[in-house]
Amino acid sequence: LKGAGIPVETLRLRSPRQMVRAVHRLRRYIRVASPDVVHTRLLPADLVGRVAAVLSGRPPVVSSIEAPVYDAATFTDDRSRRRWKLEALRAMDRLTGRLASVTYVACSSTVAQSTARALAIAEAEIQVIHNSTTVSESSLDRWMSPSVEPSGEVRLLTVGRLAAQKGQLYLVRTLPRLVERYPRLHLDVVGTGPLHAELRRETVRLGVEDRVRFLGTRDDVRSLLRRAHLFVLPSLWEGLSIVALEALATGVPLVATNIPSMQEIVLDGVHAVLVPPRDADALAHGILRVLADPNLRDGL
Repeated sequence: LKGAGIPVETLRLRSPRQMVRAVHRLRRYIRVASPDVVHTRLLPADLVGRVAAVLSGRPPVVSSIEAPVYDAATFTDDRSRRRWKLEALRAMDRLTGRLASVTYVACSSTVAQSTARALAIAEAEIQVIHNSTTVSESSLDRWMSPSVEPSGEVRLLTVGRLAAQKGQLYLVRTLPRLVERYPRLHLDVVGTGPLHAELRRETVRLGVEDRVRFLGTRDDVRSLLRRAHLFVLPSLWEGLSIVALEALATGVPLVATNIPSMQEIVLDGVHAVLVPPRDADALAHGILRVLADPNLRDGL
C-alpha cells in the first residue's frame, strides 16, 4: 500500500484484547480523516471499526467476511477454541452489524450462507465477491509441469498458517506411504503458526524429518509453485483459499479437500483431485493417483 502511494496509519496495538483502546484511537482518526466509507476485514477489526464508525458520525461500513467462523467445522481438531467465547463474539458481531447498518461482502457463497445463519440475516443481504488472483499469460506459456519418475526428485508444496484448520498434520502422515513409492520425495511447508512444534514432532515420530522442509514465511510463493510437481491443500475448512487459486492460475496440479468452498470453484478430476478432509489415507491415495498418471496431471 505504501509503495502505491497510499497513506497508511496504524493503531499501534499489541493484542486484539486492546479493543477499547482501538475504538478510541480509530474514532479519533475517523473524525480527522472524514472517510466516505469504513471498510473492515476479520472479526476484531469488524467489531472495532463498526463501533468507532457509529461513535464518530456513522460513515457507511462495509465488512468483508473471509471465513465461516461460526460453523461447527471450525472446532475440528482445534483444542484452543472455546464455544462460549465464540458465542460471545457472535453476539457482538450481530449487535455491531445492526448498529452500524453494515454492508456485508463474502468471499464465497459458502461464507455468505454461514454468515447469514450465524447472524440471523437474509442471505440476499450479503454480496458475494469471490476471492481471486491474477497471473500473467506470458508466464503460463513458459510453465511446463515437471515430469515425475519413481527414481527422480518429487516436490510437494503446501502453503498456509501452521494451524489445525489447515490440516498439515494429515499431510505429514501421508509421507511414509508416499516415500515408499517415491524415495526422493520432499514436502515444502510454507508458513508459521502454533502447530509448528507439533508438526516437527510428528515428522520425527514417523521417521520422515529429512523429507520435510519448513520454509517459514516466504515472499516467493509463485516461484515455489512453479518448481512444484504438486500443490496440496489439506484444509479442514476455508472461506476460499487464495493460495489454491494461485496454484490453479499457475497451472500446478492440485490435490485438495472437498470442503464446500473448494466445490464452488473446481470439479473433481477436472480442475483438481478432491479428497475427504481429516483422512490421511485418502489424501495419500489422491496424491499418488496424480503423480502416477501423467495424463491426469497434465489435464489438471
